[in-house]
Amino acid sequence: MKRIPILVETLVCALLLALAGSSVARAHGNHPDEAMGTIKAIDAEKLVLTTSQGKEMTLVLTAETKFERGSTAVGREDIEVGERAVVLYDDTTATIRAVEVKLGKKKS
Repeated sequence: MKRIPILVETLVCALLLALAGSSVARAHGNHPDEAMGTIKAIDAEKLVLTTSQGKEMTLVLTAETKFERGSTAVGREDIEVGERAVVLYDDTTATIRAVEVKLGKKKS
């Protein structure tokens, strides 16, 4: 008869761990992830970033995507292929959406 309480305890522990893990995942979903690399391509709809690890990421650009050079807001058209960038992105949907593209100050 002692096996039943042990089984119940095990199931309760497993359930609590599953619930705790899902709340951590939801909490992380409120903060964008970050990728650093070089801009390989950019157009009105997407940005392709070659990350510091050598992987290519395609990020969807939306009307809400913000672009900054240093601390100054810039437009998508001001970004050039080959520039280094840090991209904050949201991957909680089927596509990876660029939230903010941060560029270093342009060299004179």
